[in-house]
Amino acid sequence: MGQDNLVLGSLTERLAKLTCFDQAGDNAVVITGSGRSGTSWLANACNYRNDFRYIFEPLNQKKAQHQEFDLSWSLDRDSDCSLMDQVIMGRCSGQWINSRNRKLLARRRLLKFVRANLMLEWITKRYPLTKSVILIRNPISVAASRKKLAALQDGSNWVWEPTLEQLLSDSSLVARLTVSEQLILSEQIGKGIVRETIADWIINNIIATQRYDLSRVYKVFYESLVGAEETTVNSLFTFLDIPVQSGLSDALHRSSETARAPLGSQVPLSLEDRQAESVSSLSAEELDQAFDILGNFEFARLYGDDMNPVIQSQLCNNYA
Repeated sequence: MGQDNLVLGSLTERLAKLTCFDQAGDNAVVITGSGRSGTSWLANACNYRNDFRYIFEPLNQKKAQHQEFDLSWSLDRDSDCSLMDQVIMGRCSGQWINSRNRKLLARRRLLKFVRANLMLEWITKRYPLTKSVILIRNPISVAASRKKLAALQDGSNWVWEPTLEQLLSDSSLVARLTVSEQLILSEQIGKGIVRETIADWIINNIIATQRYDLSRVYKVFYESLVGAEETTVNSLFTFLDIPVQSGLSDALHRSSETARAPLGSQVPLSLEDRQAESVSSLSAEELDQAFDILGNFEFARLYGDDMNPVIQSQLCNNYA
């Protein structure tokens, strides 16, 4: 009987990558953050009991295979966006989107994005029952990870989209920036992966949380989760209505498919070691340039000199 159950479970998970009987309605969890911030890792942890239909990166223009991709990366709260309506309500499918799904019959839906920070105000206004999380990781670690990824000699031809230039051509975003902020950010276009990443991070983390109404979005810091702060983990999962059981700890200590480590391996370095590794992978000039740019955008309201958050993970409450 045990072997039969294993075979049936394996078959079910394989079928789930082809299709899903999605009965979740708008009972959904949205996880978003800048690319290389740990969103895949957190999504895996949220789905540690396999309670969700897992929709993976549905806004990846090259992979998601939508018939039409007409999208503003910064959505005003009262605008219409048929593509995002389809995505949030689970009316999308495909090999890429289903690649992480293991649930054949689902009554909850988990959507994982790295391109939707500027859409969170729209999502929470249009779908008030959906629970949304923005995951923030310090920009030096994000830039170091993207720099390493861009240097891979595996033929992946890695290019981050939307590009900084694409973001800064979005009128909804530009309307929320001062003239001097627009100038500082636009000056980073074409200046290398580190400077472009820092500008992208500012838009998707500082501007997203301070210039958009994210009062119903839970802001959580990667460093607090990796640091195994029990209060942070319990508060987040209570907000998401996900039971905290014994398997969660293992999930939080397991690498994701996108971590460039053996799939499912235990996270090898402490938080301090990983931050030190990030700093060492950037040159002194790159670090100086990064902090010069960040200094123009109240970076100190989020992070201290040690690259750890200075505020607690919580519902965003600083929208002015």
